[in-house]
Amino acid sequence: SSALAISHCEVAAAINGPYCGGFIGHGITSSPTITNSIFSGSLTATSYSGAFVGWKESSSKITIKNCLSVPSSISGGTSSDFACTQNGGSVTATVTNCYYAGSFNEKKGTASDLTTMKGGKIARLLNGGDGTKESATSVWGQTIGTDAHPVYMTDNNANAVYCVTAGKAEVYGNANSIVPLTYNDILFDGTIIEKVTGYSCGSDKYTDSYTLAASDVTLSATYDIIHDMSKLTQKDATGNTYYQIANVNHYHWLTYDVN
Repeated sequence: SSALAISHCEVAAAINGPYCGGFIGHGITSSPTITNSIFSGSLTATSYSGAFVGWKESSSKITIKNCLSVPSSISGGTSSDFACTQNGGSVTATVTNCYYAGSFNEKKGTASDLTTMKGGKIARLLNGGDGTKESATSVWGQTIGTDAHPVYMTDNNANAVYCVTAGKAEVYGNANSIVPLTYNDILFDGTIIEKVTGYSCGSDKYTDSYTLAASDVTLSATYDIIHDMSKLTQKDATGNTYYQIANVNHYHWLTYDVN
């Protein structure tokens, strides 16, 4: 049907045949739209396979958006992460804000490794809708530490993924989970090197970890000065600035300045 629409559907079946597709085996003249769906099954093809569409003809206009391709296995034939279009001509498929893990001959979505799939960010990107925005609540959630990839949101947003932005780092977790805070950030303004020593939100201060509420949060970093070269300078008659390099700390500063 030209009006076919598939949404909020997961296929976890083992599919076999010449044209293997998780949702559509052979798109000939239809113009289906598939949104917010997952393929997590297996494909065994003798010709072409796609995690969502096995073979798409040029007269078929297929749109796939906010979807996830995480097949357990794919074998035989030419494979695609979402819709196989390797049969020549002006054959295309519109794939927007979709993510895959695995090895495919043809790729239309955004690649992710299994470690990243576990981390929570992709669930938020799927909710965001355009590949750049992140959102904690909508269709997709994930229990961090349990789910190997994003899944559908559960009742009361119980598996919503929230983000703690701490300095330059983003850490993801579920409500009431404890996330670690890192101290790798260095600030350098040309004369002073500062290192993160802690974080704060309002009057509350945090050192090693932060307990997530049911919302995103940005923590402000606090810094200690490591090296301050602002008082070890002098200018010559033409306005050039010179710095005193007299010890190991000064050389440390110099490496930041040069790099």
